[in-house]
Amino acid sequence: MDSQQDGAGLRIALIGFGAIGRTLAEALRAHPDLAVVGILDRLPLPDAAAASVPEGGAVVDTLHDLLGLEPDVVVECAGHGALREHGATVLRRGTDLVVASVGALADAALEESLRQAAKRGGRILIPSGAIGGLDALGSARAAGIERVQYVGRKAPKAWRGTAAETMIDLDKVAEPTVFFESDARTTALKFPQNANVVAAVALAGIGFERTEVRLMVDPAELAPFELLRDLPVADLERLAARASTRHLDPGEPLFNAGEPAASMFGVRAGEIALRASAGERSTIVMTARSGELLGWSALREDARWLTTGRAVGPADVVIVPVETVLGLLSSGSDAARVLIRRLFGLAAAHLDETQAQLLRSGHEGPITGG
Repeated sequence: MDSQQDGAGLRIALIGFGAIGRTLAEALRAHPDLAVVGILDRLPLPDAAAASVPEGGAVVDTLHDLLGLEPDVVVECAGHGALREHGATVLRRGTDLVVASVGALADAALEESLRQAAKRGGRILIPSGAIGGLDALGSARAAGIERVQYVGRKAPKAWRGTAAETMIDLDKVAEPTVFFESDARTTALKFPQNANVVAAVALAGIGFERTEVRLMVDPAELAPFELLRDLPVADLERLAARASTRHLDPGEPLFNAGEPAASMFGVRAGEIALRASAGERSTIVMTARSGELLGWSALREDARWLTTGRAVGPADVVIVPVETVLGLLSSGSDAARVLIRRLFGLAAAHLDETQAQLLRSGHEGPITGG
């Protein structure tokens, strides 16, 4: 172990070095106060994985050897089986455990065994993943919240290959339809593809049994947005299959100026105000309302948000990863050409609205709109 690893502020070990583990290790390179000191995986590693091992990180094939490297945090990146095999031992040692395979905790016996092991000092840490606002949900739990409901809403294509196919004819759904309702534990076990999100909500909130879940199929989840109007259903389904939804409380931020921009957003209900700041001065440069899309500036290379987007009142948004939009734009199809023209029109409209608001407020300065 080299001197850089020894001097790291936080020593991190990984269980598993597949796609998730390698992506995490690469992201940690940008943080000199964090160091990957060890990786647990089968030996020898494939060439591609071996080339990605951080400098100074030891690759071992037993948990005993991994814990012998004295990590402060162990991150499980290897799936449900690895969590069952190694999770309790890590916690009993008093080491914090970050659980990527959150859905595995829907198994009541596994959840209980890890909770008992955590009493020895290690903490179970749940990453937010695809769900924003878990900290707020945890605060609400502490304040005595009594009811939590998670709604999973996806296009028909996104439900193929799941138990949904035995519950509803996905080819004949013509309108948003609820096809399954139960508690979080039952849902996570029946729909393992959704297990991580459902489990994260349950664990941050009021538990698996008390968390209500509704699963919906929506053949045109993105069709109501003007930018996507009349696009082929196949293209809408492709976008919707990667999309997720989020509810915002009044004043809750959707994104903050300066943060990396990796998604576009559609406002399903409510309003999102975009505020630009310069020093101590700030002004609202745009307000996106129901049916409008925002975040077009995320299409830029190495994009960061130019403004802060915040819910004016209660709001619901659809989140579409920008890589999915770029995939459609680069396809060369008729739909891609239509979408490109509309994006330029949207950018122009945002700039016009921004200019008008700045003129009304009497301020001069750069115009931003997304």
